[in-house]
Amino acid sequence: MVKKVKKAKSTKKTTKKVSKKPAKKTVKKTVKKMAKKPAKKVSKKPTKKYVKAKGDQRFFLVDGTVISNLFELADALDMMGHEMFYHHVDGDRNDFSNWVRDILKEAELADKLLEETTPERCQIRILRHFLN
Repeated sequence: MVKKVKKAKSTKKTTKKVSKKPAKKTVKKTVKKMAKKPAKKVSKKPTKKYVKAKGDQRFFLVDGTVISNLFELADALDMMGHEMFYHHVDGDRNDFSNWVRDILKEAELADKLLEETTPERCQIRILRHFLN
């Protein structure tokens, strides 16, 4: 038979040395301020100077709306119905193209407007013209 042997408890006590460390000192660091670099300039294309028509050179729509520049024409085309558009544009004439060519002196845009047959397409042509 196997006898169980009990282990004797050790009577030695171990003590841990606890060293008290002084509280951490806060160290002030001097931080050099970085010299501010000048902001990078974004190179822009030279902006076109758009003509603003005055007086009787402005474009008068059939409903009485007055248009002075290309921005206003693009906005008017956005709100314009097909009936009003076709009052100014038909197979024989294009009042918008004529006004853009003769008054605003934008011959290239005027030629492109001659090709378009809806107010939406004319508006797109004008907005693309701003990007070029």
